Amino acid sequence: DRDRYKRIILRMSGQDYQSTRFRDALATQISKDFNIDIQEYQPALLFLNGENWGVYNLREKINARFVSESLEGGNESAIDLIQGHKTVESGSAKPYLEFWQNLKRLAPNTEAFRTMVDTSIDVQNFLNFHIAQIYLVNLDYRGNIRFWREAPHGKLRWIMYDTDYAFGKNLNANRNFLAMRLSPVATAYHNPPWSTYPLRRLMEDSMYRHEFILQSC
Repeated sequence: DRDRYKRIILRMSGQDYQSTRFRDALATQISKDFNIDIQEYQPALLFLNGENWGVYNLREKINARFVSESLEGGNESAIDLIQGHKTVESGSAKPYLEFWQNLKRLAPNTEAFRTMVDTSIDVQNFLNFHIAQIYLVNLDYRGNIRFWREAPHGKLRWIMYDTDYAFGKNLNANRNFLAMRLSPVATAYHNPPWSTYPLRRLMEDSMYRHEFILQSC
């Protein structure tokens, strides 16, 4: 556990600020025992000039230092940290772009495809990240994703954060969110094809699909 921080975030819980104010913290804390990287959480009373502004959420700031120290991800200067599709926050997006290109180039259910996947990403982390987001019905995770690795040979791992839309906040229980996340075409603002492609591609491979089903159960 860390006892010193250079930067922390004080959050009001985003879109959940008028409701529970801890939806995001609950979703990520539930998920952390499933090999999913998260920001730790501490509720805090905020006082400004002696005036009580209520309960806020202290969160770790996601950056290379966070990955290095909180996630024990290795040397801070060697961290590749990418947000969304390919926005670089630290290091380089090259490993992710190569993974993406190889997903398209190689055929699922082949040794070459499986070797590429297994050496590029932490498969259990990737599958559990998507399973948790789907179970939590977190609409907003289309671009609210970050993944990292320690260069030059680390595997990409996904970080869960910004889950203020979790627990079906903006989606009725009768809607099939799993089907939305596996759709090859956009059916809503939150599932453009680029955001669903890596999971869809792995689901074309019988081994990864089987693992996804077992983990989901």
